Amino acid sequence: MMRVLQDLPGNNRRWCAVSNHEPIRDFQAHWSDRRSLFDRILQRSPANYLTCAFVRNPWDRLASLYRYLTEKKHRKPGVSGLTGFADFLDQAAQGAAWINSFHSFRNQVDFFEDAEGRMAIDFVGHYEHLADDVAALSDRLGVPIRLPHLNRSSHTGRDYRHDYSDRLVEFVQERFTRDVDQFGYEFDQPRPRHRCTGPLRQDPGKTGPAVPG
Repeated sequence: MMRVLQDLPGNNRRWCAVSNHEPIRDFQAHWSDRRSLFDRILQRSPANYLTCAFVRNPWDRLASLYRYLTEKKHRKPGVSGLTGFADFLDQAAQGAAWINSFHSFRNQVDFFEDAEGRMAIDFVGHYEHLADDVAALSDRLGVPIRLPHLNRSSHTGRDYRHDYSDRLVEFVQERFTRDVDQFGYEFDQPRPRHRCTGPLRQDPGKTGPAVPG
């Protein structure tokens, strides 16, 4: 998705952090310092841009991450010592820093909150409804979007549920409670209970999870 969007007219990559994993609240705090003089003269602002994200079932997400890490040509330290997927999650549960430092071990909603803890995303789609939601985003932007399949692993098309024991299911449930609650995911149901396919906004005067706008 990033590869496609950054090639669209109006790309302003210099506003973004070097990392591809900057939460909305950090971007909002630092984008002004990254503006060029030309940006300032034209009064360019993120308010003129659409923010979008796609979320994924956390159980599927971690199973995919494990296969991607173990099948990479150049593996990260620690990967070669893993005895399997269960060992990967067990080490994470025990606090292994090299695993817990992966951005995929953060709840996805963490990336969508502003400094006040409110959801601030204009468009949220689901990986499980990728074709439909990419089409909806394409309509919203008014440009055609055709996604290449990058970082493919043997997990593609695999039923993640075969990789889990009850103990591992519970670990992911507890670790990603916010994503499970926010996006309606369940272990036994790969697709979410409800769709976002639109903005996530939260009334500053209300508490609790945000809902699709």
